[in-house]
Amino acid sequence: MHYSVVNEPEITNPENREAFIPYLRDDLIAMCLKDGLLSETQSKSFKELCEILTAHLHFEFLKYGEAVKKHYGPFDPDRDTIPMEKNIDLDEREEELIKLFRSTAERANYFEVDKEQIEKCFDAVTLIDLHTLVDLNDFDRVLCYSRGDMYKKATVKKWFKTKEIDINILQRVLLLFKFKNEEYFESSKQKQKMRKESSFEPGMIYAYYYKDVPKYDLELLFPNVRIGMNLKQKLLFAVPAIGGSIGVLLKVIPQLLILIGVILFLIGGPVWLTKIGLTKEAVSSFMPVMIAIMGVVMALGGIAFKQWGSYRKKRIQLLKDVSEQLFFRNLATNRSVFHRVIDSAEEEEAKEMLLVFFHLISSPEEKLTRETLDAKIEKWMEERFGSVIDFDIDGPLGNLTKLRGPDRDGNEVALVEIGEDGILRTVSLEDAKHVLDYLWDHAFSYANKG
Repeated sequence: MHYSVVNEPEITNPENREAFIPYLRDDLIAMCLKDGLLSETQSKSFKELCEILTAHLHFEFLKYGEAVKKHYGPFDPDRDTIPMEKNIDLDEREEELIKLFRSTAERANYFEVDKEQIEKCFDAVTLIDLHTLVDLNDFDRVLCYSRGDMYKKATVKKWFKTKEIDINILQRVLLLFKFKNEEYFESSKQKQKMRKESSFEPGMIYAYYYKDVPKYDLELLFPNVRIGMNLKQKLLFAVPAIGGSIGVLLKVIPQLLILIGVILFLIGGPVWLTKIGLTKEAVSSFMPVMIAIMGVVMALGGIAFKQWGSYRKKRIQLLKDVSEQLFFRNLATNRSVFHRVIDSAEEEEAKEMLLVFFHLISSPEEKLTRETLDAKIEKWMEERFGSVIDFDIDGPLGNLTKLRGPDRDGNEVALVEIGEDGILRTVSLEDAKHVLDYLWDHAFSYANKG
C-alpha cells in the first residue's frame, strides 16, 4: 500500500488546541501592524522593538547551540572531530543533553508522547497494514515529542483503487533514543544478529525529526522495528498453498503409495504390501522408488519455493513503501535535529513575547490580568487568522518580566510588571527599546584591568 498526505493546513479537530503558533514571526508582526491599533509613530517603534527583541533572543539561544556541541559530542554517531577531553563524566553529559532536548522541545511548544502512549500507538494500525514489533528494551532512553495533532486528507493506493481518507497525523515528530551498550547486544544470538545486520553504534544517541507521521504508525520510525505479515496476509498465502498442495498430492498418489510401501516393507515385511495392493517387486526396484521420492520432493518443494518467493516479493515491496515514506518525511538527523529545535524554540518565544507586548501596548485602557490577556490573544488569533490555539501566557510573561534595565530617565524597569492586584503593566515602546538596547550593549562586560 502507498499513501501521500495532502498538504492542507486545515485542522479538522479544532477542539485539540495546542500552544504552537502556526505562522511566521514576520507575518505575525505584519498582522499586528495591519490591525490599526497603533499610531504611525507607534508602528515604527514597534517594528524596531521587534527587531532588537529578536536579536536579543537570538543571542540568548546561542548558548544552547554551544551546549549541544559540548554535551552531544561524546554520543554523536556522526562526529568527525577528534575528542581532546580526558576522563569525561558521560553520565553527567548525557543528563545535561537530555535536559537540553526536553527544555528546547517544550519551549518550541512540542508536547511529550510518553512510553505508555508510544506503546498504544504500536498496538494500533493506521495506513500501513503490517505486523510490526519494536523491542524498547534495546534502548537506555527513548524520548518522543510531537506537534500538530490533527486530521488531514490522505490519498491511499490499495489494490487497484485510489481514494482519499481522513487520518490522524502528527505534523512534526522528534524522536531521540540511546542504544544500550555493546555487552547487551552480545548477550544473545538474536541480538548479535541484529547488531550485525544494522549500522547503529551501541551507546550512541540518535535523534530524528519527521513530518506528517500517522499517529498510530510511530513504530515505523524506530530503527529496530521488525516487519512481517499479519494474519490476513498469511492466510492469503497459506490458502492458495494448501489448495495447490492438495492438487499436487492427488497427482502423486501412486508415488506416495510406493514410498509408503517401502517404509512398510522395511518395518513389517511383505504382509503389509498386500494390504495396500503393492507387490514386492514394485518396492524392491530401485528406480521406481527414486522416481517416487524425487516426484514428491519436487512437487511439494516447488509449491514451497513458489509461496516463499511470493512472500519475499510482498515483504520487499512493503519495506520499499515504508522506506520511501520515511525518506520523504525526514527533516533532520542527529545534531541537526537539536539545531532545528533550538531555532524553532527561539521563533516561538519571539512570537509569544511580541503578541503579549503588542496587546498590552495597544490596550492601555484595559486592566488586563494574566487570564484576560490570555483569552484576548486567543480570541484575536481566531478572529484574525481563524486559528484556535491554547496560548501559553506564562512563558512570555516570565520572559518579559525578567528583561530589566534603565529606562530613558535612568530608572530600572521591567518590560512588563505584574502588580499586586494582578494587573499587567508595560513600559512605553521607547522605554522598552531603551532597556533592550542597554541589555544588548552590556551583553559582555569585561573588566578593564589595564
